[in-house]
Amino acid sequence: MLDALVRRANADGHGDDAKALADLISELPADDATGAAVLEALQGATPRTWARLDERLRNDDIYRNGHVHGRRAASKARLTSEIGLLRALCSADGRVREMALRRRVDMSRLLPVVVLRAADWAGPVADRARALLPGLLRDALGSADARAVTAVGMAAHLAGRRRGDVVLGLVTDLLADASPEALAAVRGADDRHARRLAYRIWLDGPDVEARGVLDAMLAEGDNVCRAWCGRFLVERVVAGGCPDLVEPLLSAGSGVLRAMALDALVRSGRPERGRECLGDRSAAVRSVAQWAVRRLGEDPASLYREALASYVDDGTAAVAGAILGSGECGGREDVAVVEPFLRHARPRVRAAAVRTIASLGGRDGWPVLLTDPAPVVVRTVGREVIAREVIVPVEELRGLLRSAGPLHVRRAAHLLLAWHGTWTRLEADLWLLAVHDPDLGPAARSDLHIWLDRDARAVYGRPPAGVGEELARLVRVAGGELREGAERRLRWQLGLARES
Repeated sequence: MLDALVRRANADGHGDDAKALADLISELPADDATGAAVLEALQGATPRTWARLDERLRNDDIYRNGHVHGRRAASKARLTSEIGLLRALCSADGRVREMALRRRVDMSRLLPVVVLRAADWAGPVADRARALLPGLLRDALGSADARAVTAVGMAAHLAGRRRGDVVLGLVTDLLADASPEALAAVRGADDRHARRLAYRIWLDGPDVEARGVLDAMLAEGDNVCRAWCGRFLVERVVAGGCPDLVEPLLSAGSGVLRAMALDALVRSGRPERGRECLGDRSAAVRSVAQWAVRRLGEDPASLYREALASYVDDGTAAVAGAILGSGECGGREDVAVVEPFLRHARPRVRAAAVRTIASLGGRDGWPVLLTDPAPVVVRTVGREVIAREVIVPVEELRGLLRSAGPLHVRRAAHLLLAWHGTWTRLEADLWLLAVHDPDLGPAARSDLHIWLDRDARAVYGRPPAGVGEELARLVRVAGGELREGAERRLRWQLGLARES
C-alpha cells in the first residue's frame, strides 16, 4: 500500500497524494514500526515528490504544533527515529532543522532531504547540510544505487532556486569524480534532469569512447541528451575520426542532428551523400545537402527539377521536401513543375507546393486553396497571401467568414479581413460579436480591444459613407459584448453619433 501511495505521488501533477503521504508521516508515533516501512517506500520517490513532501510536512508542522516553542519541543521528542528525523529536517523552524542535521545518525535514506537542506534559506542549516552532503553522496555513488540517482536529480531540480546553483555545483563536482558505473547509473535515471547532468559530465570526460556514445545515443529517449551525443560524434569525425560513426545519425529524428551528421560526412570527403538528402523534410539538412551537391559541381535546382518531373505518387508525403528544396534554389521556370502538386492527395505536399510557388513569384493557382479541407494548407495560403501581398477580394473573404464552412477556413478569412484594412477588420470583428459566434467571437472581442488600445491611435480618417453605416449598425447590435467603456470609445473613434 505504501509503495502504491509513493507511485501515485510520483505521478500526481497536483500534489494531492504527496499531501496524503505527508499526513501519514505527520501522524505516525516516533517509535512506530510503520515509520521504517514508510522510509523504505520513500526510496522510490522522485525528486519532485521529495520536494512536495518537504513543503507539506513544513505546513503540517505549523498547523499541528502551533507556536515556535511547541514545534521545538515536539521535534526534540521525535528525534529518536528515522521518521522523527525526517519530520525534524522538514520542520518550519530553522533551529530544529539545524538540530536534526547535527544528529550523529545514519542519514543515508534521507539523502534527498539533505540535498534540499543544502539549499535552505537559513544559513546555518545550509552550511551544516553542505558539510554532510559530500560524505553521504560519495557513499551513495559508490554503491551506484537509487539514492544517488535521486540525490543528483534533486540537485538538478534545485538549479532554478536561490542558492540551488551552489548545491548543483557541489553535486556536479562529486559526480565528476564518481566511478563509470555510478555515472552510467545516473545516465539511466528516469528523471531527465539527473540524466542530462550525468550526460554532460560524461561527454566532457577524457576517456569517452565514440562507440559507447553512439550506443548510448541510439538507446536514449531524451532529445537533449541525443543532441549532445550527436554533437560529440560529429566533432570526433570532423577532428579526424571514423565517418561511419555518424552514418546512423542520418536517420535521426532531429533535423539538427541529421544536418550535423551530413556536414561531418561532407567535410570528411563524402559529398555524394548530399544527393540522397536533397529532399529531407528539414530545411537545415536540405541546405547542407545543396552545398554538398554544389561541391560535386552539380546544380541542386536541376536535380530537384528532374526529381519532380519524374515523380511517381507513392502515397506518402515524402516529396514535400523536394518541393520545398525547389523553392529554395529554383527559379520562376520551376513554377510549372511544382503546380501539379497543388492537387496532390497529401495535405503536407499541397502546403509545400503553395509555399514554393509563392516563393518563386507565382501568383496563380494557389490562392484558391483558401477553401482546402486541410487546415495546414489553409494556414499556409493565409501566411503567403499576407507575405506576398496577394489581394483576395473582400466580398469573397466576407462570404467565407459568414458561411457555414469549416472553422479553419472561416478563421483564415477573419485573419485576412483584419489584414486587408482597418474598416474590414472592424466589420469582421463586430459581425462575429453581433451573431454571437461561439468559435470566433472570443478572438474578435480580443482583436477589437487590441485595436482600441493600440492601433486606433494611428487612424485619423473616418470610414466611407456606406461602410460607416454598416459599422454603426453593427456597433448598435454588438456594443454590449465589449468591455465597459469600449462601445463609447469605438463610437467616438468612428465618428458615430452617441446614442441617447
